[in-house]
Amino acid sequence: MEEFKEISVKDKNLIDKYLSKFSLNFDNPIISDWNFTNLVFYKEIPKFKYKIIDNNLCLLGNVFNRKEPHLYPIFGEYDFNSFFSLIKKLFKILKKNVLNFCFVPYNLLGYFLMLKKHYDIKIDCGRDESDYVYSILNFKKCIKKNRMLNFMKKHNPNFEIINEKNKNNCLDIQKKYWCKIKKCKKCTYCSFNFIKNLLNNYKFLDICGFFVKNKYEYLGFVLTLKNTNTLAIYETKYCHLSGLNYYIFDLIVKKLADSNIKWINFAADDGIENLRRYKRHFCKKYELLNKYYIEISKI
Repeated sequence: MEEFKEISVKDKNLIDKYLSKFSLNFDNPIISDWNFTNLVFYKEIPKFKYKIIDNNLCLLGNVFNRKEPHLYPIFGEYDFNSFFSLIKKLFKILKKNVLNFCFVPYNLLGYFLMLKKHYDIKIDCGRDESDYVYSILNFKKCIKKNRMLNFMKKHNPNFEIINEKNKNNCLDIQKKYWCKIKKCKKCTYCSFNFIKNLLNNYKFLDICGFFVKNKYEYLGFVLTLKNTNTLAIYETKYCHLSGLNYYIFDLIVKKLADSNIKWINFAADDGIENLRRYKRHFCKKYELLNKYYIEISKI
């Protein structure tokens, strides 16, 4: 059988077709990793590979903090018998005795559990990779209007949609308000190279975002991506002016979240304590969108 093929920008329409169709089956918020951008440009992680098997999309690649290559959930339409057939074909194609899956949502666990008659199944919930999600209503309630209004009165801010002409200002903001403070040039937390890769391919991707500025300088930026009913916030970088974060969050709701958006996904905290504390503090009515890691071994 034909091997897995490395994903490139040219494959975007094909990958998007399977991911978006599969995501439409979910009323729950969508996992932040289920998009073309993450597969190709996510930080320093090597690119994923893909293969279409029986009209189902199979993705294979390395994921953060895991040694072995992992498969994403199988994106397509299947019942248990066809799912079982896909698993057997993956064992044959990859020529391994163990298959590792990542980013599996709770409502797909049943397919894997039914494989217990044929394989050894181990399931692990990766807490550090769980997404923080907020209903759009709860997200609005967490915006502290008084602090936002005080910021607006003091700094007279405005916003500017990110486009091809002004996009590189994101890197200047990143260096000024993050890399310089953290004294780093390249790290997972910083995401500098991830942002650079996104901007280099901005016109090919479905990312939208904006700058916040006053009459003197740019104060921050936001990059987001829509996935059916969920708006995933990729990056927020801004200076530490009181109330600026609430002004940015208010703009996200008003300018980027259309009527189809039911959830805001703030992504995972990657086990970083300060980031975890911030995501919990901003809105206490958050939900953790768990992503399960599953190991399937031949008996």
